[in-house]
Amino acid sequence: MNKITLLFFSLICLSLNAQNQLLSSVQQISDGSGGFENVYGYNYEYDSSDNLIQETALRWESSTASWIPEYQDTYEYNANRRATLLISQVYNSTSGTFVNDYRDIYTYNSKGDLVEIRSEEFVNGSYQNEFRLTASYSNNRLTSFIEYVWDGSQWVAEDRAFINYNTNGSISNLVGETLVNGVWQTDYRDTLTYNNSNQLVRKIFENWNGSSYDLDEEFDYTYDNNGNLTIEVTDFDFTESGPSNRETYIYDTNVLMSNIANPFRDKTGTEYLFEDFPYVNKILEQRYQDYDSSTMSYEDVSSKTVYDYNSTLGVESPEALASTINVYPNPTTGLLNIESTNFEIARVDVYSVLGSKVLSSNNQNVDLSNVTAGVYFVQIANKEGQLSNHKIVKN
Repeated sequence: MNKITLLFFSLICLSLNAQNQLLSSVQQISDGSGGFENVYGYNYEYDSSDNLIQETALRWESSTASWIPEYQDTYEYNANRRATLLISQVYNSTSGTFVNDYRDIYTYNSKGDLVEIRSEEFVNGSYQNEFRLTASYSNNRLTSFIEYVWDGSQWVAEDRAFINYNTNGSISNLVGETLVNGVWQTDYRDTLTYNNSNQLVRKIFENWNGSSYDLDEEFDYTYDNNGNLTIEVTDFDFTESGPSNRETYIYDTNVLMSNIANPFRDKTGTEYLFEDFPYVNKILEQRYQDYDSSTMSYEDVSSKTVYDYNSTLGVESPEALASTINVYPNPTTGLLNIESTNFEIARVDVYSVLGSKVLSSNNQNVDLSNVTAGVYFVQIANKEGQLSNHKIVKN
């Protein structure tokens, strides 16, 4: 095989691989004049088994026309492709790194059923208990679960729910209770309705007022002939005539979503117990519209989510930027010099390890003579708003 043929073959393989993964999505809002503006974005990464292993949330900064990291979720899986660990980290703009926020630990029984979720918050350098859910099964069906909170020394039950099924094996309702002064009391009820094809077509949420249930929210679902969710109508204001809003979905019906690595795959075996998996075919776009009760019609699309199978959202890593900038001497006794050949420096901020700003400068030579000895983070910004972060030591 000659080099040209090999290169052509490699490019085809890369293209096919990209098309077989949902790599990013962007949430946009209407600009009021027919266009849309970016708000939030998400990048997705997968392992060789097409498990989602990392989801990075980004915020659009319109003043610099760039994506800014917000948080990052990382998953681990067992041999059955069930998630065993979720580590969530938030972005620290001072250090230019993701720092631990919380983690969820998933436990399964010998049949592969999810029996416990334990959530731990990262506080003062270690994970501490925060929330726990235990699930019970009968005849291979989830029948109840209990939610606990950590009071500092033990788990305390707060809420529980009981689940009932119809003759087709689908959930018909869920009744929730809350623990008040040691006594379980009725709290809410969720009721699910299906069509003749056993597709979920309505979901009703009701709250208990002490003597009866009050309607809280209602969701109605419409599907195409392939089983894709095409319309979701929501109503949460029952004082107005008509629904509250609707979401519509657009697909490439020539491609099955099951042939594409995507972040919507059920990671625990429980994510779609109370709803149908919505995307049989390749999802392209999701649109949101509010309902105007005065005109009894839907308004123009106010926001939408666009899914990208070809590329991730461009975020230049702090490490890549930092490698183009020289900060010296480090450690320093006073004067700190900053040099870069391709990063036009507009501002320099110095922060303590606690996140307090110590000083700011517009110069590439920063005088730290009056700064107390210790470890600091130097944040360097260019005119486009890109940030580069460096850790230094002041002696």
